[in-house]
Amino acid sequence: GFRGQFKAPQTLGEWKTTRHVIEFKEGAAALDLRVVFRGGGMRLRLDNFRIEDAGLSEPTFEIPPVYAAALAGGVALLELDLLTPTLTYELTVTTATADHRGLGVRCSTVNGRGEATQPLELPGVVERGPDLVYRFTVPADAVRTRLDLYSDDLQRHGPYYNRKYRQFQRVVIRLVNTRPAEDTMMYNFEQGMADGGVAPRPREVTTVSELDRREIDHYLASRPPQEVEIKRINGGLALVVGGRPQPPIIAAGYTAGGRFDSISQLGKRGVNVVRMDNLAGGPALNGTWLGPGEYDFGPLDEAVYRYLKQNRNAQLMVWLGGLYPPLWWGDQHPDEILRNQDNLGCSLYNDYGEDCMWGPLENGQLGQAHARKWAGSRWLLNKGAKAHVTYVPSPASLLYRQAMKEYLTALRRHVERQPYASAVIGYFPHWGYDGQWNWLGQVKNQDINNRPLGPQQVDYSRPMQAWFRAFLKQRYGSDAALQAAWGQAAVTLATAAIPTPAERFASMAGPKPWSYLLDPARQRNVMDFNEASAQVVGDLLTDMAQAIKAAAPRKVLVGTYFQHIDRDFGHDQLLRQPGLDLSGGPEYDAREVGQPGISPHTHDSFRLHGKLELTEVDHRIFPVLWRTYASNQLFETPRKTISILQREFGRQICRGQGAWLLDMGFGWYNEPIPADTMGQIHEVFAQTLTLDRASPARMAMFIGPDSYYAEHFRTDFNRKYWLGKQVRATMALAGVPIDLYSVNDLPAVADRYKVFIFPLAWSLTDAQVASIEQLKRDGNLLVFGPAAGYVGSSSRGAERVAALTGMALKQDDRLPFTVQVTDTDHAITRDLQGFIGVDEGNHATLDYPMLEVVDPAAVALAHYAGQEGRVGLAYKNCGTWQSVYCGMVAPLPAELLRGLARQAGLHLYSTGGDPMYFANQVLAIHAASDGLKTITLPQEYLVTSLWDQREFGRMKVIRREMRTGDNALYRLLPAAP
Repeated sequence: GFRGQFKAPQTLGEWKTTRHVIEFKEGAAALDLRVVFRGGGMRLRLDNFRIEDAGLSEPTFEIPPVYAAALAGGVALLELDLLTPTLTYELTVTTATADHRGLGVRCSTVNGRGEATQPLELPGVVERGPDLVYRFTVPADAVRTRLDLYSDDLQRHGPYYNRKYRQFQRVVIRLVNTRPAEDTMMYNFEQGMADGGVAPRPREVTTVSELDRREIDHYLASRPPQEVEIKRINGGLALVVGGRPQPPIIAAGYTAGGRFDSISQLGKRGVNVVRMDNLAGGPALNGTWLGPGEYDFGPLDEAVYRYLKQNRNAQLMVWLGGLYPPLWWGDQHPDEILRNQDNLGCSLYNDYGEDCMWGPLENGQLGQAHARKWAGSRWLLNKGAKAHVTYVPSPASLLYRQAMKEYLTALRRHVERQPYASAVIGYFPHWGYDGQWNWLGQVKNQDINNRPLGPQQVDYSRPMQAWFRAFLKQRYGSDAALQAAWGQAAVTLATAAIPTPAERFASMAGPKPWSYLLDPARQRNVMDFNEASAQVVGDLLTDMAQAIKAAAPRKVLVGTYFQHIDRDFGHDQLLRQPGLDLSGGPEYDAREVGQPGISPHTHDSFRLHGKLELTEVDHRIFPVLWRTYASNQLFETPRKTISILQREFGRQICRGQGAWLLDMGFGWYNEPIPADTMGQIHEVFAQTLTLDRASPARMAMFIGPDSYYAEHFRTDFNRKYWLGKQVRATMALAGVPIDLYSVNDLPAVADRYKVFIFPLAWSLTDAQVASIEQLKRDGNLLVFGPAAGYVGSSSRGAERVAALTGMALKQDDRLPFTVQVTDTDHAITRDLQGFIGVDEGNHATLDYPMLEVVDPAAVALAHYAGQEGRVGLAYKNCGTWQSVYCGMVAPLPAELLRGLARQAGLHLYSTGGDPMYFANQVLAIHAASDGLKTITLPQEYLVTSLWDQREFGRMKVIRREMRTGDNALYRLLPAAP
């Protein structure tokens, strides 16, 4: 493998290109080129990758141009949105003459409010033959840069002698230097690693004097503690603080307890809700938990005051870190610690679970070994931690939960007694790998001798065994019912054991292909344990959230970092029980400019249950260019930064939800353009709280956790994972409103919709199937993904899918995962052509149930690829209802979703394929391409464009020229007859 020279795109629509130099050995006759995308971060398609300009010439390496264009004239005006503020560029203007007298360049800039500076002559020109070379630095607030290439030939020769004008032939702009890596300065200051042992003091360091505290306390004395809650207002959710609704926008970052200013500029623009860092390591490591019932919350107080010095109006949500007790607690309670398949305990470094060690717990062996590994490191200690490692208790441990709740109760009561209590509105607990409530043991494991280990199966601890039996008792109620479900005559509720590693890995033990889905007739015990393992995590979070709230009478919020669509961890119980108020997380697919952006939650289930779903906006905006942290797609210009921020928040406005900004460096949003953009977004968001943000959708998708429970442990091809991502991406491209729920919420919303889509439903409980059966009325259109309902509560098979879909089906697992559209006249497939489906190669390793439609009453819409006459996509009129079966293993294309809406007689807003988001009185569009965008509204409205505050009056059809990445957010008020 080798890296190449990278060239950033000049425009949002341009391809990213990489140039490689390859030296051939003598005698080489051919080049076998294979393209690999790191970590699966991109997916190779026929239309997103190409090779060009292959040749044998030896290239000359130079700094890639940021912008280059051919010119042909005596004047030129360039307006560029691809230059980054505060960076310095070299402009080379090539002319057709060596006589440069009277030639020059004037520069002006435009800020985010559309205000232009006066054009100024670029000074310091250097002449290199026919070239004029300038250097200039882009102002900090410049969104666009205008370069006016002028000549005095117009005055010298007059307007009718343009043939005498000297010609500008080419212009090239290159980046010549950047700002110092400010994050590096801050890390050095924090870690004490600068040359000579003396670290320069960054300007952003926040210190608090005694006078600062007195000033803050005096200011807060007139701000009494207020109750905070999430409320549904006009169909959407909002933060309500002291009875006043405000946009659900939260600023967050990693600044070691507020040691570096990252929020002051956002506060000046109205973004006051802040998820504040406490000290590193959480309760186990930060020195606040000294002993049984003994705490010192002084470090928390210091962090609070550092944040309040940055913004006295801040409304703080305290980041609690990972909910683990200190090492001494685990030494006292070894039976309560998480165990793997070999009965070894688990310890971790830091509190994010990124360095797990497994070993014996007797006499503290494991904890001592893990502590020795990190004894020479000061990285975590310099962030405020007092220790490196701790044990991980089982989430089922009641002793652990009680100790943890006592700590949280003491912390909350301490805060309520402080002068700053009115500034604290909530708390953020975390647990598990990456703080996302994922089970530990899947990655980054080692034994006590620091030898790497593969994935570990958990949890085989005594508390988890007791939890599992309690789960089974609640589910089955009697020994007889358990024996019938498991097919084991000797098992009882008192003796039922956690499935062995051999049972959980049974599908992987035999020859390929491995079975992808569990069989409830033989493996119900594994399915039950998968569900119990998910529920215990959700129950732990609910338990901790309720303890925080019960500790004091004032209402506060509890939020967390949590994802559930791709891997379920008690999602449904979290939504249905009091405790958790809000949850957020990132999603890294489909986030480039022009793409829809997605979130990892069933957002309409959150809204249904009054829980706030927050998209994590951790996009690497352009200030990352002079900071050290990127590690993802980079939005390296102001226009790209504004584009993705307006897209993300426009989507959440329409969905009735919110978002948090995650600054993963130091002060990304303290720069003028990002801060101004967020100020505008906050202002517009506040305006929309008075509008009807209920969904106008008559089409909904339903995704449930049971398909996850029915998968074999750690199969190497998690269909639910990647299909879930892609399904959520295509929803936004259909041009029709589509809601997204957990399948367990189907009974509560069944009367709202006309089209019901079950894209990832290969496992459905008997109760879920009964809910779907109730939809078969009133002409409803039901759409089923591959093998929908194949696995049930007690059996699996094609006959279950046939009964659910109302179509005759035949199973043949040799069928390909791809279909080819054959009927382009039907309303459903009118916009489709070619193939739908991917990943044929997985047939070699995994056995997945593939079904063909053999129903003579069904209309064939597509055949399996290379299998003429074998139907993989079909429609059937079932009398009182309509059915569509989609046998291909693939996301449903936007064109297919649009066709389903057309078949059901639903209103189509657009057929352009641009990401769109809908509410009754708000509509957002994000341009996927350049051109005219046409939106057809269901009736006439009074239309206002909110991002640029333009009023258009009465409209039924909105037509607007847009460039790739442009956003529009429209307010739609009913027009009087």
